[in-house]
Amino acid sequence: MLDVTKDGAAANSGIKKGDFITKINNVPVTTGAEMVGQIATYRPGDKVKIGYRRDGKDLTSDVVLRNSSGTTDIVKISVLDKLGADFGNIDAKLAKEMGVKGGVIVKNISESGAFSKTRMEAGFVILKVNGKEVANIEQFRSEIEKAGNSVTLDGMYPGYEGVFRYPMKIVE
Repeated sequence: MLDVTKDGAAANSGIKKGDFITKINNVPVTTGAEMVGQIATYRPGDKVKIGYRRDGKDLTSDVVLRNSSGTTDIVKISVLDKLGADFGNIDAKLAKEMGVKGGVIVKNISESGAFSKTRMEAGFVILKVNGKEVANIEQFRSEIEKAGNSVTLDGMYPGYEGVFRYPMKIVE
């Protein structure tokens, strides 16, 4: 049994917590994974017929799918998602230790994405994108979005001397 998001598409169509989803557009589903798999074949804005069971009765509702932001817009993959890493702003203490105003720390690197094709390691602090200083995630995102398919990141590893440079391609 899955929760129904308050003010979500399912809740707005009358589906409640405790209802058992039995069909997506007349395709039977018996597990949560099957339901998610069926829903994944549609896009935000698509109208799907949901069959469900409540108190022993079979019911149906039409649901207009929404994205994770609650709209019917198709969500573009953000350029940061294409990098394949998690980021954070460095704190004031680390910035002072490193002798910088700010920067973006790479918290971890996934097995896919642009970062996985470099020798970069988690803990790297990004200070520049294509030669422009970045002090926080917002500036980093802005510069990455402007960069197009090719980007060079300059930064440092805390506790190590010198600046490291990582040129990379960002592909779809």
